[in-house]
Amino acid sequence: MSKEFKKKAKKTTIKIASELLTQIVKINEQEAQVIIHCTYNCKSKIDFLSIHENAVLQDENFIHKSNLLHVSNITIYPELVKIRNKKQQQFTLVFSALPKDVTTFHLIQEDDQKEKSTELTEFFIDRNKTDVYHLNF
Repeated sequence: MSKEFKKKAKKTTIKIASELLTQIVKINEQEAQVIIHCTYNCKSKIDFLSIHENAVLQDENFIHKSNLLHVSNITIYPELVKIRNKKQQQFTLVFSALPKDVTTFHLIQEDDQKEKSTELTEFFIDRNKTDVYHLNF
């Protein structure tokens, strides 16, 4: 008969260089995204809609801008989507992550040619935990 002995596991401490830890945190933040599901309500018989590729999310202090990464069910300007007979157009915009300390932000469409910006939201959007939003225009 053999006796089995339980061995005590040794605790191992792993030290990670602070520079590497900082890089890991930055990569993790880059992988996060902000998703905005939009509904555009056409108010006329025919309307045209698109989004500029340089649309951004601008924080309340105008320090940070999150860039547009992907669109779904909408075209990038100058190509336009035609909406007829007062119908709705639903589309999705995906942006790079906002910094963790941002609590409110605007959706802004910047126009390089005219050197001006158009706020697509007339109000600040309050940040939530999921970073998924639903907007009506």
